[in-house]
Amino acid sequence: MYEEAVVLLTGQEGRIERWSIADEAQERLIRAIASGRLPRGQRIVEADVAQEFGVSRVPVREAILKLGSLGILESAPGRGWQVADFDERHLSETYQVRLALETTMLKTVLLRAKAEPSLLDPLRDSIRRMEREVALGDAAAVNRADIDFHRTALTIADNRLAMRMWEGLAHHVMIIFGLESYRIPLDSIVAQHEQLLKVLMSGDEAELTDELADHITGYRSKVLSQAGLPTD
Repeated sequence: MYEEAVVLLTGQEGRIERWSIADEAQERLIRAIASGRLPRGQRIVEADVAQEFGVSRVPVREAILKLGSLGILESAPGRGWQVADFDERHLSETYQVRLALETTMLKTVLLRAKAEPSLLDPLRDSIRRMEREVALGDAAAVNRADIDFHRTALTIADNRLAMRMWEGLAHHVMIIFGLESYRIPLDSIVAQHEQLLKVLMSGDEAELTDELADHITGYRSKVLSQAGLPTD
């Protein structure tokens, strides 16, 4: 019998007091991975997770299977499920797909905003929220605000299939944001998103393509460099 891993998931969040759907258990697991409470390679024991969350094993099993299908958890021979290794290849593939998907969707957003500029107003609210979290020095909250900015922008494209694809990818991005070795200074994040909003407001598609490439692949280069990995 393999030794059971000690899994500390709840932190200050406490137990899930009401009957939890699998999505809530899934989000708890993602936050635990992003925060480092569940490190790369950590074994995930269904019974332990269910006990920590205060729910039955059924929604936990569903959450684990979903995260496995997304590549956030991986099946290890003789060990069951464990947290995937968010290494150089994983990071590079995540940002390659993210760039392609967001470029396509934000071009649609740009065209729609040309005809109706007020569509971009919610992005200003997202930036203000980001500024508040930066002022508080809350890295996890800044990361959530970053994801929320992109989610808000991409929703304007009104492409349901692309949005579902992006939501799956966003889990990977959130985890990468949260990993200690992949963090960048918080005060640079607001400026990056202000610039992206400015380009969306300009209506210049070529400028958007260039800005988004810098926004996404530039971040990739920074985190790879910070982790001591090659950036080419």
